[in-house]
Amino acid sequence: MYQIHLKDITIYGKHGVYEQELLLSAPFLVNVTVTLNQTKAITDLAESINYETLFEIVQVHFNKSYTLLETLAADIAIEIKAKFEVAKIEISIYKQNAMIPNLNGKVGITYTS
Repeated sequence: MYQIHLKDITIYGKHGVYEQELLLSAPFLVNVTVTLNQTKAITDLAESINYETLFEIVQVHFNKSYTLLETLAADIAIEIKAKFEVAKIEISIYKQNAMIPNLNGKVGITYTS
């Protein structure tokens, strides 16, 4: 099987449970791994998934506002599965500037489907 990756993508969005998070765009770190059902040698892009197409799907959903990162990741996975035949999808989204006092780091979720 093959895996297609978007790794350590910084993308901005308005996501969170606090009103301020939905008003101001903030940076998120995103990783997407899509496992293809394909086991034979891939010799044509039509047999795989174009990185650009995968990134465009992520961008479309990041341009919307989500209260929960869990919902955002699930919606991205649903669209990927609707467009491509895949065995597995793993999406990790990290909020780099969480509104948690004294937190020096990032928080995030991983969704696997």
